[in-house]
Amino acid sequence: MSENRIVVLGAREQPLSAIVEFYFGDRVYHDFLQTDQDGFVFLPELDGMLPSKATVIPIDGHWAVSKQLATNRKLTPIHCPPIATSNGQSWWLGFLGVLAKLRVEKTIRIGVIDAGFDIGVAPSGIRMVNLDGYYPEHKEPSTFHGLHVAKVIHEIVCQNNNVEIFVLDAADGSGLRLDGEAVCAGISSLVDDYAVDVLNLSNGLFFDPTRDDHVRIRERLIEEIDYATACGCAVIAAGGNEDLEGLAIPARFESVIGVGSIGVADVAPHGTDCRQTQDWSMSIEERVGQLGDDCKVFHHLGTCYGEGLDLVATGLGIDVRYPDGSVFVMDGTSFAAPIVTAVLSVVLKQHALENAEFSSNRAVLAAKELLTSMCQNTGLPQQFQGLGVLRALK
Repeated sequence: MSENRIVVLGAREQPLSAIVEFYFGDRVYHDFLQTDQDGFVFLPELDGMLPSKATVIPIDGHWAVSKQLATNRKLTPIHCPPIATSNGQSWWLGFLGVLAKLRVEKTIRIGVIDAGFDIGVAPSGIRMVNLDGYYPEHKEPSTFHGLHVAKVIHEIVCQNNNVEIFVLDAADGSGLRLDGEAVCAGISSLVDDYAVDVLNLSNGLFFDPTRDDHVRIRERLIEEIDYATACGCAVIAAGGNEDLEGLAIPARFESVIGVGSIGVADVAPHGTDCRQTQDWSMSIEERVGQLGDDCKVFHHLGTCYGEGLDLVATGLGIDVRYPDGSVFVMDGTSFAAPIVTAVLSVVLKQHALENAEFSSNRAVLAAKELLTSMCQNTGLPQQFQGLGVLRALK
């Protein structure tokens, strides 16, 4: 480590708790570093060089900010503006609508396949399981992606006392990346062992037909998802975070509800990473849409579109809040998909209770019919919005 430091500060010059990622040109330092109690972190060195840029990711309710670093400056302050809430509610929940409408008396079971985490930090109602049918209390190494996905779902459905969220750990031996075979096996496990009504896959594969392992995983995914849908389980999948035409698999499968990401203009203030993504995305005219007279939206540049896209949800600047006061801001289709999963889990159950002729083998068809009525046209070309944005609770 060098003697050079950055200090992360809030609007009132108070020190912030943050994770910092350092860049050396086009290379990224291999470890995230965390600020101390006074907001300081020393700059790392890589091959004798100091970093050229720092991305600060606060974990206490402030927006992420990136800043170029001058190597001759001993101390660089980085200021992060606070994330505004409305009556204590995250902006994206307010955008979604009146959550009080999402109430149902019957038990709802939601499945998530992702990387595992330390269950001690999860809110009540979220259970960790694995393919052996149990889960240890502590997991090392622990990741947060699966936890944040489950928490987004929990934020929407938590007013129901009878919701169970099962997160199946499909991580490989490193504990950080997903194992394709485990993802496939996890689908039937969640259906058979936990009777989930809907299944969220905030992960996917950019399919390469020249690779035997990709061909094998694709065939297995088709088989497992066909089984799940035959059992009445609707599968929702993230479209992928690449600026590519065509979603990752399984999101692009016809039997899966493929979800893309949009942003809402002016949610984040100037100088933040989220606002930079907004400016970048809105510089392309065909990727800018409108809701009503005063709400501009945009295709989240850097996320997939086109073939396989059924609908979009907000996926940029999603603040995920925990009881201990920690707040994480997440981006991408990984966090648009669980919004759809959560809403659909309740409205599908409501639909089943209100329609005596409803049968489980029509669950996926019913899901797409319900989504058609719940999506709002943004004016974007269909390849960037599918049916529209999920915002039918207004």
